[in-house]
Amino acid sequence: MESLMSLYIGPEFNTILDKPQVEYRQLNLTVPSAIASAFEPPEGQSAFDYVFDFTGEVRNDRSELIQIGTTFVIARLLGLEAAKRKVKAYVRVQHPFYETSAKHPVAETEDVKPAETMGIWWHESLRVLASIQEYALPSTFDDHQLNTRCCSLNLVTLRIGFVYGPYTTFGNVISAITVASVYGYLGKPMKSMWSPGKNPTNTVHVDDVAGGAWTCAKWMAGLGRKAADQAAGVKIPFHNDKAKVKEVEGMIPYDQVPVAPLFNLVDDSHSTLVSTGKTISSFFGTTFEFFNLVESTVIKLLDDLEDINEHHVEGWTQMLQNSDPPITNTPLSAYMDKYTLDKHTVSFDNSKIKQVVGYTLLRPEFNHANLQELVDKWKAEGLWPNVKAGSGASSNGVDAFRAMNTGYQWSSLLIPPAYVAFVLARRGRGDLSLNRVLRASWVGGFSGAAAFGGAAYLRYANSDELSVRAKRIEKAYDVGTVRRNDHATIGSVLGAVIAPTILWKRAAIVNVVLGGAGLGGAVGLLVHYGRAISGDTPPRTEVKIPVPE
Repeated sequence: MESLMSLYIGPEFNTILDKPQVEYRQLNLTVPSAIASAFEPPEGQSAFDYVFDFTGEVRNDRSELIQIGTTFVIARLLGLEAAKRKVKAYVRVQHPFYETSAKHPVAETEDVKPAETMGIWWHESLRVLASIQEYALPSTFDDHQLNTRCCSLNLVTLRIGFVYGPYTTFGNVISAITVASVYGYLGKPMKSMWSPGKNPTNTVHVDDVAGGAWTCAKWMAGLGRKAADQAAGVKIPFHNDKAKVKEVEGMIPYDQVPVAPLFNLVDDSHSTLVSTGKTISSFFGTTFEFFNLVESTVIKLLDDLEDINEHHVEGWTQMLQNSDPPITNTPLSAYMDKYTLDKHTVSFDNSKIKQVVGYTLLRPEFNHANLQELVDKWKAEGLWPNVKAGSGASSNGVDAFRAMNTGYQWSSLLIPPAYVAFVLARRGRGDLSLNRVLRASWVGGFSGAAAFGGAAYLRYANSDELSVRAKRIEKAYDVGTVRRNDHATIGSVLGAVIAPTILWKRAAIVNVVLGGAGLGGAVGLLVHYGRAISGDTPPRTEVKIPVPE
């Protein structure tokens, strides 16, 4: 188990290694001589026909120098050696380190921008591999092959979505699965900083990455590079700093636009941030929600990774300790790096690989069944805690807080006019003052929050688990409620700021600030419903209610 922290492989890998036709080699692929030895077949065996390139740095926090060395340099050396060996198919798996349009799934022919430094060097690796066609080997590559020209590289590239599946321990989806399990355990909603708009985050199962790679290898082997380029080749444009061409050995000129076969590979779920979050969180018995505008703005301004991660990292540690038996070592982590926390838009059209190559997806949907298989295999390895969802929850505070928010909003809207009407009817205008109206606003709002919160707490405390979970999910995916809360929050903040500038000496400062916040929230509430009445209704989302096992 100690080796898991540095290198994790699933238990099925050991079974594969026991097969006589499999030879395991561990090499430093940044060294050209090691690259050459990796391509040498076992004694008595024929040369390799297919090469599958899964290399490349997947951690965005690595320096650019490391990104170049472990992504670009290795890919280039492997491609040159594969071309020299005349392999029949060289399949490069390209991770979704791109930012696409959110309006439609992008085809392979569309130019998409690489995401950050990591994406730039993954893309540059694709460019250099695509350029290997009668490519002159540099003298630094092999001293014994000076002035030798290699053949075209029979390259085919798979540009995949966010990958997940058994024995996968990295990536945005895996991080989301781990973190969602923590919030399910704590009985709290999993929240995102990003608004619930259209934000595609297409996914793909590891079974389809493997299946697609093998199918593409057979397709390429039957055609060769020239015919494959004609059938599926696309231009790979430059997306880097032009100065890097002279600084980094092996880069092709920025104005050279190589062509190579490229296929998008994603499932048919058309996954978005919302749909993926809903599927994962509901699997663990919780909900996927969004911070309101003020909360998300503060989080983004603070930009403190440690503070953001503190809650779910502590929860994950608690889950590992409370597992039976306790788990002391696992490659899985609830820590989310900056890249994972950032907003990403990845929307790929997968029709080309189906039509040109004839590939049929093995796992076309991102669903609970696939997540169950994934978690079950981790549990079987002793890497996933066997704690029950909700067992770490201490109260129904989340549900009560949501009800308190609603109570505050409506009471802030209704109490002030009710108070004014009461005073005018019973005591007359002489007993009515601005100070009292402002005080009625915030006292009424707080009273409403307390009443609604207390009632919600008692209601949920006396309800069965399935009803509570169903209600939480229904509320969490009510986009109208999210928009209402945002409007009310913005109104409260503006009211608390603007009221003192206008009414500074006309009422007590406490009443001015708190009363201004209450009245501002009421105005925000009216704006929300005014938009709805005028036809600007928030979108509806389908709700999947989890059932107990």
